[in-house]
Amino acid sequence: MRFVITGENGFIGRNLARVIQEMGHEFVSLCLATDDTHADLLDELVGDGWHQNPGESLVPCVWKNDADTWEQLFRDCNIDVVIHNAAMVGTDVVGLNPEKATLTNVLGTHNIVQGAKKALCAVSFMGTSVIYDAVQYQDSLILEDSRRRPPTYYGQLKLAGEDIVKGSGVLWNIIRPLFAYGGDGDMNSLIAKIFYAHLTGMKRVAMFLDPTKFKDYIFVDDYCRAVVRAAIEGLWGEDFNIAAETPLTAGHIVHTMSSLVGTDLSDNIDWYPETDYLGNHRMSSEKFRHHLRRSPVWKPELTLNDGLARVLEDIRKQVEDPEGSSYNPLHHLEKAQDEGVYLPEFFPS
Repeated sequence: MRFVITGENGFIGRNLARVIQEMGHEFVSLCLATDDTHADLLDELVGDGWHQNPGESLVPCVWKNDADTWEQLFRDCNIDVVIHNAAMVGTDVVGLNPEKATLTNVLGTHNIVQGAKKALCAVSFMGTSVIYDAVQYQDSLILEDSRRRPPTYYGQLKLAGEDIVKGSGVLWNIIRPLFAYGGDGDMNSLIAKIFYAHLTGMKRVAMFLDPTKFKDYIFVDDYCRAVVRAAIEGLWGEDFNIAAETPLTAGHIVHTMSSLVGTDLSDNIDWYPETDYLGNHRMSSEKFRHHLRRSPVWKPELTLNDGLARVLEDIRKQVEDPEGSSYNPLHHLEKAQDEGVYLPEFFPS
């Protein structure tokens, strides 16, 4: 199968591209700097219809290019599945950029699914667990049909995206990860932020979590393999939650991380427990396992301990890169501090 990924330079996108190829399928890049095959078509995109993050190549912007442009691009590239991953992610990031987040997460989703529908492509939408009314599930697992009532603007935008996908008439599925971490470009997990702060000698790092609440982190490769399997097995018209199903408290996770570096990392964390609107956050992957038609049965291949060790080594290499890596998972925290923005105001209490 031939896959294209919107937001291919993002955290999930980068790792999905690699996993697609590792699983024997074709990934078609839309980056102008890396893909000359479709250069003529890419040059015809709307004049300013490009998006670029610092240090990254240009990719077509999901909301500045209309459905007809996307249809033509998908047709000319002979795409089977569009993995719609492009989005502004995170409560704090969306809070800092509400207008751009709305254009990307809502209008961009509309343009992509309409273009895919016209081009007869399937759409796999990368969802998020923050669409659920987590307060109602502090003592139980969240299932696909659990109540949805996101308290943050980020969650509200992503839920709107799901509704756009479901109502578009396109062949679709929705895959929601629970706290994906690791791999290339992890900018949001507590794991990446705390290891990075330790390795760069930062004194304090703000963490908008309650250390006594349960979280369930899954290594990004395991999530990506689930996304690809859902597509190649034709699991359309369904939504699936993907979790490691090995929850630990945030404090316990930091304790495990501390054992890897030989120092108590909690000493450098400023916890903001009142901002942890998700509280205990646990999901079941049973629906996904039940729908799979082929062997083997899906389950995470990497334990949390092994995943933490891999992340530590990966971040250490980037920090010590003699050519200078642009990777910095604390970028948004530092930007908010520089601009005098009080981030806890974006989190419901």
